[in-house]
Amino acid sequence: MKIDELLSEINKVAASNNLSKPYLVGGVPRDRVLGQIGEKSEIQDVDITTGDKDAEKIAQLFNQKYPDSIYKKYDDGHTSIDFLGLHIDFSSNFVAPGVDLELKRLKIEPTPMKMELYSRDFTMNTLLEDLDFTSIYDLTGEGMGDLKAGLIRTPINPNITIGVDPRRILRAIKFAIKYDFKLEDGLRSAMLEHRKKIQNLPKRFVQTKATEIVLLNADKGLDMLIEFKLLPLIPLTKTLSDLLIQRRQLVKAL
Repeated sequence: MKIDELLSEINKVAASNNLSKPYLVGGVPRDRVLGQIGEKSEIQDVDITTGDKDAEKIAQLFNQKYPDSIYKKYDDGHTSIDFLGLHIDFSSNFVAPGVDLELKRLKIEPTPMKMELYSRDFTMNTLLEDLDFTSIYDLTGEGMGDLKAGLIRTPINPNITIGVDPRRILRAIKFAIKYDFKLEDGLRSAMLEHRKKIQNLPKRFVQTKATEIVLLNADKGLDMLIEFKLLPLIPLTKTLSDLLIQRRQLVKAL
């Protein structure tokens, strides 16, 4: 079963059970706009949302229809299916505290889908795409423009977006390096303001993400971890320690 057929089956499961229409969200539409994905056959990991709790129901029903698929539910409320080499995450429909008030302030109707999209980390991750890859939708009106401008920006007040999930500090740095994008000034301020909250995250998670950052680009990665005053907050791994030693030796040699 090819990815087109598999996603078509997910559409059929939703439609036949009168559930909300599922959409691709986040990484796949983002990377397709950026030209990072050539052939659809390259896609191995997708995120799906319905804008409501039907996403989880679709995952459960798909698992029942295809018992060889592996169904899993996570602590944060989202679910996943692994089937025929494809990993599918179904949204938990997370809504950030205060997002409804933010939307009203911005004079945006707080529909369930918009509540979820504006609760996401960055505008470039709010794009939706039909499961047949025919159309991409930018409900915030900002995702496509920020992608083209090479700008990482939060959909709402960055102090809300970063404050509710400090993992996004490390994600912002990783995306900035991976795509050579700029961080919006308000986001930069929020990252500095809330940086100490990464100490509340699981140690292994922080180490893994920090290592991924420096493996993308050692110099820029270290520079950004230093710029945002994160190094003292990160339990050092061998990779980080070795890179810091190399940098000190280079500085001494100059």
